[in-house]
Amino acid sequence: MTQNHPGPALELVSVQAARGMCELFLRASRDGQRRYISMVIDEQTYRGMRISLGELNPRVRYRLSPQCRWNPYMQRYFAVVTTLTHNDRQVQYFPCSERFRRSLHRLGESWSAPGSGTTCGQAGGYGGPRPSAANDSTNGALRLTAAVICAFLCISLTAMVLQGEVDRLPDGVNAPPNGHVREAAAAYDGPSNISVTTNSYMSNASLVMEYPDPDDSSSDGNVSTEEMETAAEEPTEKSIQTEVGDRIYSLPEGYVALTFDDGPTPYTEQIVDTLREYEAVATFFFIGEHVVGYRDAVEYAAAKDMGLGNHSWSHANLRNLSPGELKREIIETNDLIHSIAGSEVSLFRPPYGDMDEAVAEVVGEEQMATVMWNGDPEDWQIGSPEEIVDYIIRSDSCGSIYLLHETRRTLEALPAIIEYFQRKDLTLVTFDLKGQ
Repeated sequence: MTQNHPGPALELVSVQAARGMCELFLRASRDGQRRYISMVIDEQTYRGMRISLGELNPRVRYRLSPQCRWNPYMQRYFAVVTTLTHNDRQVQYFPCSERFRRSLHRLGESWSAPGSGTTCGQAGGYGGPRPSAANDSTNGALRLTAAVICAFLCISLTAMVLQGEVDRLPDGVNAPPNGHVREAAAAYDGPSNISVTTNSYMSNASLVMEYPDPDDSSSDGNVSTEEMETAAEEPTEKSIQTEVGDRIYSLPEGYVALTFDDGPTPYTEQIVDTLREYEAVATFFFIGEHVVGYRDAVEYAAAKDMGLGNHSWSHANLRNLSPGELKREIIETNDLIHSIAGSEVSLFRPPYGDMDEAVAEVVGEEQMATVMWNGDPEDWQIGSPEEIVDYIIRSDSCGSIYLLHETRRTLEALPAIIEYFQRKDLTLVTFDLKGQ
């Protein structure tokens, strides 16, 4: 597999709107280096962030991915934020502009090792269109003028931050905690590192200022930066290590997962054979009622080292059940799969992805982790295998968990899907509970 050099870990510190300008404050860290970054963002991205994330909680870490995800059906980019606390990790998305995506992508690239080759983001599609060589060699005088203008804006922006000359922020918008940005600017006695991202016109520039982090320590009960870095466990061989109570929506870069819901069916063994032909793996979330009629398929999938999970007994909406009915849906399915496969069931996926605190409590009591998804070609209603493959190719495969079903169309599309992943140097993985 081609070695990829990861970009920086970006932590969202605060979002501000003042004097007609929307501004994002980030803390970036990589290879022991940490900096504060101030980024001017457009109103579209600001509004999407505010609506999706709401008021930032000072006791929660907000990790922003340097790569945005393209949704081919909505025809727009979405930024990815992982919220981290001491005992929970969730992935959230907010719509963002092409300009914001380019700024994040350039920021991630600027910290990547030289000569690293194609990154996952570029290969998988969420790097998006890159500036052409012609744009990179644009008139030098124009670029110099842009640098001068941006330097002036940076100095003005720094003065505003230091002097506190900002208008009252809208409700739900937080100033940087503990005055970190002011301290960073005051402690920095070298020139600011200024980078400008443009399309073809100066009016599309996104301004980025970077400051070294004046205080690398983590306090006030928050998750430490080190914990933030390791919150998403790296795969061991071909499996992702999970913990009881985890709710997983995405994977580290360089990895991808295929998950099959609503089986077993007459196609289960053929799907397994296709996976084995390519030395690939997948995770099957079985429905208890279906297991009764296809016990051999469950045994076959387990014998071929596929991941097995619980998808409830009857595919009911678990939120609508009584506590007793809810437990039976989960526990009876676990017991039946265990009796056939010979191993404990540690993975769960709620029908319709609908899960509340009561469901999460039972899943935790049964010592399971929940595997959700971030890619869905809707293969249960799509017209042809080619449409399924087209969705995979046009979506962001790097770090994706795909929701599939055991249909004839999906079986026929599977070879092309796996071959596409292999061409992109993506590793297919399943999920394992730590200690099992």
